[in-house]
Amino acid sequence: MEVYIYKKNKQCLYLNYGFYLDEVIQFPLNQLQLDYLKTEHQVSIQFFKNWKDSLENNMEYFIESHKNNTQAKMIYGHAISDICEIIGMLESGLEDDIYEAYIEI
Repeated sequence: MEVYIYKKNKQCLYLNYGFYLDEVIQFPLNQLQLDYLKTEHQVSIQFFKNWKDSLENNMEYFIESHKNNTQAKMIYGHAISDICEIIGMLESGLEDDIYEAYIEI
């Protein structure tokens, strides 16, 4: 699953993030209206905040269930950090309505 941050009206791709761990992408998969004809969904800052909260709430369970998988735990933590970066970037452009975010599944 990819997250794309564009300047308003998709004028220019600004940043791209990839999320591939099943436990990380579960929240977007459950929240978005999935349609095989529509793989791209515009999402709000609140969506990313809810996603981050979901990951943080499930972190203890994830760590416990992946005790012997250091790489998975590291990827999970990086995903939360990346989502925080996305939120910060989108919030920095709120006043001038600079950015828009899309998730592609």
